[in-house]
Amino acid sequence: LQPKITFGKVTRAILDFLTRDTMSRIELPILLPQRLLDNRRSGILEEFFDDLLNGNFHSYNEALARAGSIGLGISSPYRVAVVDAVGEVQGGDTLYMDILQETRKLIVSHPFAPKNIHSRIRGNHIVLIYVAEHAKSEEQTLFRNIGNTVAEGMNRGDFYVGIGKTTNNWQDFKDSYSQALTALEIGKTLFPSGKVAHYEDLGLYRILCQIKNKKALKDFMEETVLPLVEYDARHKGVLCRTLRAFLESGNQQETADKLIIHRQTLGYRLRKIAEIVRKDLNSPKDRFDLYMGLLIMDIFDPDHL
Repeated sequence: LQPKITFGKVTRAILDFLTRDTMSRIELPILLPQRLLDNRRSGILEEFFDDLLNGNFHSYNEALARAGSIGLGISSPYRVAVVDAVGEVQGGDTLYMDILQETRKLIVSHPFAPKNIHSRIRGNHIVLIYVAEHAKSEEQTLFRNIGNTVAEGMNRGDFYVGIGKTTNNWQDFKDSYSQALTALEIGKTLFPSGKVAHYEDLGLYRILCQIKNKKALKDFMEETVLPLVEYDARHKGVLCRTLRAFLESGNQQETADKLIIHRQTLGYRLRKIAEIVRKDLNSPKDRFDLYMGLLIMDIFDPDHL
């Protein structure tokens, strides 16, 4: 009996042949340039990761077969990170892409870069996929060091990183990528100096970002903290800062110590705040509403809602 040959088997055989590490040692009638082989492998890798991040696989076996054909394992826990290290560029799309490519090379070649790291340029961002073998605190240090190197090498100060949750299976890559994008955008707002934001550390911010009805967010701000913002703007006051410190502490003496003011001064400010926002600061619900209003204000400009 002749063995049954399918299109899928032929495709996998060709991909395996073209990307095999030992290919350069095989004697061929016509030697293919190494650069052509490297470009071919790079293209296959990028196509695979695009499908993985877009959720284009329909089964575990399909994803596993594609990964195996290029010598990758996807059963280990991975993380997806999205990097914005370019900012605004004067000089057109070509220069922008050149900077992205050079930044990408600096990141993946850095001695502190995570092991088994794969990179992909998607739109204006550099997407990194790597085995999750470090604690979050260690990743913070790793990416800060990489960011310093990129800033020196590219003479650019911007370096923001958003990191999604660790994957448990092949289906989680799409979610981790989406989470990394969310973490990046929130991090750029909360940390203007440039930091690393893990999606799972963003708490209520990540829920607020999922709300599509921006008018509802603006209305909520107007009903809670916007009157206080406007009062501070007119009087060059610090009542918003005082309210945040009080809500995050919950204790008047700790709040007074943090703000370096007398407790009586704090008491006066809290009474003034309650009068302006028309809320009871002794009510857990009112305190929660006010804190939510402050969080919305952190990531959304009320004039653009």
